[in-house]
Amino acid sequence: CQYHSSSSSSTSNQEELRGKCPRCNAYIRINTEQSTVQIAPPPPTPSGYCGMCRQHKELTHHNGRFCSVCAIGIANRLRYECDRCHRVQTIPHPMYRYQENERSFGAATWACHQR
Repeated sequence: CQYHSSSSSSTSNQEELRGKCPRCNAYIRINTEQSTVQIAPPPPTPSGYCGMCRQHKELTHHNGRFCSVCAIGIANRLRYECDRCHRVQTIPHPMYRYQENERSFGAATWACHQR
C-alpha cells in the first residue's frame, strides 16, 4: 500500500495519510490522531493540452504532460508510412487506432517530418 503524508488543514496540526486500499483500490484517508480510516474522494485529475497530440484531455501520464493515448504511443513507438510521400517515420501516438486494417491509411493526420 502506498501512502504519503500531508497536512489536513492550516488550522489543525493532525497528520493525515492518503493512499489506496490494497483490497478494493478505493482512495482512503487515515487520521493518525484519531486512528480512523475513511473513504476519501479521488484526487482531481489534471486536464489541459497534451504535450504530444495537442488535444485537450485529462493529463494522467509522465508528470501530467501527456494523455493516456499518447502514453501508449510513447511506450510503443511504431513506424508509419506517410500517405503523401510514402516515407516512413516513427510517431509516438497509436495511429493504428484510426486505421481500418494494417494495409490502409487512417483518416487522422500527423505532421510529416520526412519532407
